[in-house]
Amino acid sequence: MKQFIIEDTKGFMGKLLSEEFFDQLEMVRLELTTSVHRTVDGTLRRDFFDTDEREEGDSRGMGEYIRWKDEKNLFFQSIRGTTLPLSFRIVFRLPEELAVQVSDRLAAVSSMFLNVNYSRSQTSVTTGISMKSFPSDPSIGQEFDAFVKSVFQKLEIG
Repeated sequence: MKQFIIEDTKGFMGKLLSEEFFDQLEMVRLELTTSVHRTVDGTLRRDFFDTDEREEGDSRGMGEYIRWKDEKNLFFQSIRGTTLPLSFRIVFRLPEELAVQVSDRLAAVSSMFLNVNYSRSQTSVTTGISMKSFPSDPSIGQEFDAFVKSVFQKLEIG
């Protein structure tokens, strides 16, 4: 597990809302505090979709959670304006097609997460993994940390 302190919050927010890397992540949970506190559970409700949409989603690899690209506009509408939010927290999960780029030992991994935390005083991103068994191999977490670090360097996030 590694914490990345984000020095340029405004620049990071622009990338969070526009970069393909974030678009492909699954949003597990969103907590946003403005004048009220909102919590969004990112779990897809498959029974909402008709049969054709479900079959199309399954063929495109529709996961258990909503993709950030499908939720980010609602988030942006909630935070835009002249007054900054008091805080927000977003829990992202790497979909399997992205997780395979991290490690070839995915059989031991349940999920890989990125936790984005914003308050008016600090913005950070923390990595985390959930293993299928205990004790776990810490090198898988280190591989994930290195993967996120390389993505952030490429996107000039720091």
